Amino acid sequence: MRRYKKIVKKTYIIYFKTSGAINIVDDVDPEYPDIDYDDSKDTPSENPYDGTVYDELKCRDKNITKPGEKGNNKGDWKENSNYVIGDFVEYNGVTYRAIKDVANGKNPLDDKGNNWKPVNPPTWVQSASYEKDDVVIYLSKYYQATDNINNSQQNPASTEKWKLLTEDELKKIIQEHADGNFCKINGNQEDKSCDANRPPTVGKEICEKDENVTTQYQNGNNKGPWTANTNYKKGDFVSVRIGEDIVWFRAMRDADGLHFSPELTTEHTVWKRIDDTWSDRGGYEKGNVVIVEVKGKNYYFQCLSDGTNNPLNYLKYPSLGGWQVVEWTGTEWKVTCTTNCTYD
Repeated sequence: MRRYKKIVKKTYIIYFKTSGAINIVDDVDPEYPDIDYDDSKDTPSENPYDGTVYDELKCRDKNITKPGEKGNNKGDWKENSNYVIGDFVEYNGVTYRAIKDVANGKNPLDDKGNNWKPVNPPTWVQSASYEKDDVVIYLSKYYQATDNINNSQQNPASTEKWKLLTEDELKKIIQEHADGNFCKINGNQEDKSCDANRPPTVGKEICEKDENVTTQYQNGNNKGPWTANTNYKKGDFVSVRIGEDIVWFRAMRDADGLHFSPELTTEHTVWKRIDDTWSDRGGYEKGNVVIVEVKGKNYYFQCLSDGTNNPLNYLKYPSLGGWQVVEWTGTEWKVTCTTNCTYD
């Protein structure tokens, strides 16, 4: 990590770097400037960054690996590279963590906060993104995000999307972050979706995706960003940028030299969108289970045959078939309704 010259006057620090400048106003404590997380004896026992997004550095691997390789410590951000949710990168002296999969995206500073969260230093940054329950420092006070925030523009003191923490609330969060399971829970959605206790919906198929990206001529099912005129095999995963999001699709059959992107309706017999919730941007296979909202409540629907029939049509016209309502017993899917279903 690049180091900055510092000027200490009263309780203020201004950091300078040779290429451009970053200014951290009213640092919470000048005795503890921007430092890497370290549990060694040299680390202060009471770090003012405890409880903030800075704690996510506990989850960063020690060894640096290249984008596409196993491991979440990617070192300096690299142009034209693919990153996955949970990856850490360094850019202009700031440590960022990916909150989404990023395919050939802009650098974390110019990305307008759609994919990256700054975690070190943990002071609030305009235009950055934050996740619900994240804690940041703003004007020497601690604020917690009450919802996911993309491209944050309003400072924490001026919006209901942030909550000012009391001393007791901060202490409780610090204790939670000290728990040994912190890294398994925080900032690693893929681990959560692979939880053994979670019902095996279509979204959970992401757990079957290989860690490393391979080409069409190599073994492995993670093919990275979709490209036209490429041969894919049944079971292959590809990523597609839809708006600001990176979405994963999985091939339901061998697909040779296709010209159209997986999310287009013309390709629904080939590609399945990997998501817990039913989507009209993808087809489904027999046995697949997705979540459908009915009258404000979520229900599990199981596909009875390969195809793209909308489960909401099944609700109106049960004779169309194609879907049945199920529930997860903990070991298997149990049918709860096939025709004339009621939804309270």
